[in-house]
Parts: sequence; C-alpha cells; structure tokens
Amino acid sequence: MAEFIYALNPLYKPPSRRVLTESVIPRVFSHLKGQLKADILNTSLYLNIVFDASDDTCLRRQLNISVVVPSGQSIFWRNIDTGSKRHTAGNTMQIVKDEVKIICNGDFSRVNSFVSDTCHTARATTKALCQD
Repeated sequence: MAEFIYALNPLYKPPSRRVLTESVIPRVFSHLKGQLKADILNTSLYLNIVFDASDDTCLRRQLNISVVVPSGQSIFWRNIDTGSKRHTAGNTMQIVKDEVKIICNGDFSRVNSFVSDTCHTARATTKALCQD
C-alpha cells in the first residue's frame, strides 16, 4: 500500500497508525454516531433496548447495548468494558440506565422494551429498569 501511495504522489505522507487511532477514527466515529442519533434515534417514536453482559475472550467483563427501532433497524450502540465491576442487577441497571438516558435524550417514555437473555441477573436488571 505504501508503494502504491508513493507511486501516486511521492510527496504525500499518509497519517501514522497513532494519528488514525487517536484522532481520525474517533472524530469520524463521533460524527457518524451523532448523525445516527439525529437521523434515526431522535426521530423514532419508540426505542427497544437490548443489552447483554458477558466476558470477552480475555475474560474482561463487557456490557453490550443495542437499540431496535420500529422500522426494524437494529443499531449496535455501545460496548462497555466494565472491568472488575460485578454484573449484579443493580450495577448493570445503572450502566444501562445511564446509556438509555443518552439514547433517548432523557425521555424515558420513548423506551418501549428492554430485552436481554434469561439469566437471573438479566431478568432482575430488566425488572429493576422497568420499575425505575
């Protein structure tokens, strides 16, 4: 690839991996996430929140949150590395609630459902979210 770029323009120096990962990609991602929120999430009457907690392949605790809108679009919202924090119903509920507040701009009346797996903690988290 470097040879190809050099053949196109010997004076052009492509950005380094560090510049890409620390500056370019986060800026593009932030812009696209803002567009997604403005164009889809903010215009949907109802939001269905899907979450699941698990360990990744390195045994780090993870919480994934997605949103399904009435048109059927499923949007992966965020992966949260929860570190050593236990995935109790209370801990998970607070993390999910904080993200949902961002997703729905604080208008929780737009949340139509919470969906997760059937383990005891997920069911208790869903119950706590609905009661809250």
